Amino acid sequence: MKKVLSVLTAVIIIISCVSVSTFAVTEGKCGDNVTWRLEDGVLTISGSGAMYDYLWGTNIPTEQHSPIYPFRDEIVRAVIEPGVETIGKSFFESCTNLAEVSIPETVKTIKEAAFLGCSALGSVELPDSVTEIGDRAFISCKNLAEINLPEGLEHIGEYAFQYCRKLDSIKFPSSLEEISTGAFCDSKLYHIEFSEGLKKIGAWAFKGCGDFDEIVLPRSLEEIGEYAFSGFVAEKMLVQNTLKKLSKYAFTNSSIFEFYYNGTREEFNEFVASVRAAGNDVGNEEFVYSDVIIVGTRPNLPWGDQFMVKEEPTFDSHGVIQYLSPFGRVTSEVETPKLADVNGDGDLNMKDLLMLRKAVGGSVELTIEQIVASDVNPDYELNLKDVLKLRKILASAED
Repeated sequence: MKKVLSVLTAVIIIISCVSVSTFAVTEGKCGDNVTWRLEDGVLTISGSGAMYDYLWGTNIPTEQHSPIYPFRDEIVRAVIEPGVETIGKSFFESCTNLAEVSIPETVKTIKEAAFLGCSALGSVELPDSVTEIGDRAFISCKNLAEINLPEGLEHIGEYAFQYCRKLDSIKFPSSLEEISTGAFCDSKLYHIEFSEGLKKIGAWAFKGCGDFDEIVLPRSLEEIGEYAFSGFVAEKMLVQNTLKKLSKYAFTNSSIFEFYYNGTREEFNEFVASVRAAGNDVGNEEFVYSDVIIVGTRPNLPWGDQFMVKEEPTFDSHGVIQYLSPFGRVTSEVETPKLADVNGDGDLNMKDLLMLRKAVGGSVELTIEQIVASDVNPDYELNLKDVLKLRKILASAED
């Protein structure tokens, strides 16, 4: 009996020790004035100043990894308290269950590979204080679907968001002058909004990204790097005449169906030649010349604000409103072409119907303005449907 009691006592002691160790608080130092504490799956970073940097990779000795690396599977939430100024290199590497992180206004820099492989991280709110995102900072965060880039951000490192395959939309701040090599390579972006201030898009930056409706490059952009839009799919792209350097293979293996160019006819011809000379193969592209200044709302056109970039249209030196349309350049000193006024005489009558029938039949060639006015059904094409719709319009006018 005494032997049995002794065994039971030993078992109870062992179980007690295991329970205590399982729920024990784990903590340590990760900066000269910064500490970490892990309790019940919540990692808290406290202190002031910079965090230490650590090595990353599969063949790195454990002691050279981040101090939380041995506990990486236990961390589900991270709270960085005010006072901390940097998130150290490779600190959160491979924290595959980390689903939420809170970053305070004091953080200025997110170092290289800081969140590498944090595959459960779904969204990140960056404070306005962040000015730098390091190389590979969020690489392989495969469930990252939302992140803001604050105004004041000055640097995005190489391959910072590579393989973020659920990240579908991004807006760049005006403070950012360069998008580095491979920054969004092999992500699945479907919407990009560039701001004036951007000067360079680096090599491979958007290689293999998703299917875009339209991309509008800013006037401030001067250079597009090699393979920057390789394997890229977009319906429409607006290129500015301020672009100085289009690197080799910038658009290779891409399907950009319509290029719109903001510049003179001569500049446009030079641009097309440079695209070809740079070895770019952009699939079924159609180069469309349009000397627009800006894309604006066109309330009198049937397809509304499809190309709208800014709230108000701008005017050229002659006071002419300039728009971009699928058909090229559309200008009007007073208003855009009157819908259904095919011959442009200001009236809707049988002359318009007859002219439209001839145009659909191929015996009359219309101007850009006449094409825009003729698409009355509207479906961006001139066909029998437009003739039938115009006939109904004229019939109702007579009634």
